[in-house]
Amino acid sequence: MSDEQRPPLRRVTVRTRHVESEGGSCAVSVATCPRSDDPVALERCEGCVHTERIEQSRSGRAVAVHCRPPPPSRPELTRKPSLLGCAMEAVLQQTLVTEVMTTDVTCVEPSLGLERLTELFLTLRFSGAPVVTPEGRPVGMVSKTDLVREAYEAAIDPEEGTPRTVADVMSERPTCVQDTAHLGEVAALMALEGLHRVPVLGRDGRVCGIVSALDVARWVARQAGYVVPAGGPAEPPAPEELLAR
Repeated sequence: MSDEQRPPLRRVTVRTRHVESEGGSCAVSVATCPRSDDPVALERCEGCVHTERIEQSRSGRAVAVHCRPPPPSRPELTRKPSLLGCAMEAVLQQTLVTEVMTTDVTCVEPSLGLERLTELFLTLRFSGAPVVTPEGRPVGMVSKTDLVREAYEAAIDPEEGTPRTVADVMSERPTCVQDTAHLGEVAALMALEGLHRVPVLGRDGRVCGIVSALDVARWVARQAGYVVPAGGPAEPPAPEELLAR
């Protein structure tokens, strides 16, 4: 088969879900198969005849699958740009949350102790995480605010000998969005409910990403032409560096 006849090369983002529990930690990496449009384990991609290579980051983490899936049996639907509304509205309706969200997600299980949770927040430098079952389905959200509230209540009415876990402080029935949601819809939901971060679910109902207010703000800045790094904020200076200034 000549190069002209070969299916086009597709780059599929790998989404990694880290789950911390008292028994240890594990990581599950999945990618959305271009053939079935369903999330599949990275191991299946590695053994697939259509996979050409697995792209890795400098740290060795799989970040994308390069594959050549056979053409679909029927032509894909196309959508013409709308003549109504402003240009920004059109961009928002065409931008999926998957283009903005964080795909390397750290989740926690309800049984995780609060001491370990605090350590994770301080080490990884984030302020909230989805709470999931061992299968990756969301059951809640936990944040630094929940930890502060727990510390305050414990100082007022300490309960000796009662270990506390994520399940004791998390917010149940979390607000989530599907990975097919548009960015405008997600931003409106976050503003309406006062949310700082929203888990993103794949078609299987499992967490495949998370989008934060900072992710949305970073995207808006880029649309306005500002050069904004893809990562988070720069590492804060050490105390001795501040004293030396």
